[in-house]
Amino acid sequence: MKCIRSLSIVLGLSATLFAAAQDNTVMRAGLFRDKAMKEVLVMSQRGASEVFVDGVRKGELMTTDGLKINVVNGKVQARSLAFSFASAERIELRPHGGKGLLRITGVQPKVAERTYSGSITLSVVAGDLLLVNEVAIEDYVAGVVQSEAGKDKAPGVLQAASGELSHLCVGEQAQAHP
Repeated sequence: MKCIRSLSIVLGLSATLFAAAQDNTVMRAGLFRDKAMKEVLVMSQRGASEVFVDGVRKGELMTTDGLKINVVNGKVQARSLAFSFASAERIELRPHGGKGLLRITGVQPKVAERTYSGSITLSVVAGDLLLVNEVAIEDYVAGVVQSEAGKDKAPGVLQAASGELSHLCVGEQAQAHP
């Protein structure tokens, strides 16, 4: 049963991978889509991240700082220890060298911290924060597979995600049907 579910996940991700390969291997994914986010805290991990406000580079978010971002009068507002911005249409955070991570915690409503690779763009849509993660397809697929399989589970799924489908299901388990 787990084998078939794992195969379904891998096949779905393979289709996503193929489609994204046609678009420079970058994926854009909405974050916290099931929540009406009003305020978040963003922290840089594994190095500083560049901060762009309405397309203009304004500074760096260091690993020792946090950027509190919220909605005020339909615009994005942000504050950190080093700088603040008011009335922006869009704020983008890009880790240096593409290897850094961004940690995001929902403040209002309260949401547990999650870590993302790639850049994060924040804007306001219908009075709520819209968070979009732009990430390399390889990192996206690895994150989804890990999330679906669990950190310490289903090594066959992780192999399959790397293109080795032949090792996913063998023997009687492969023939089992729920």
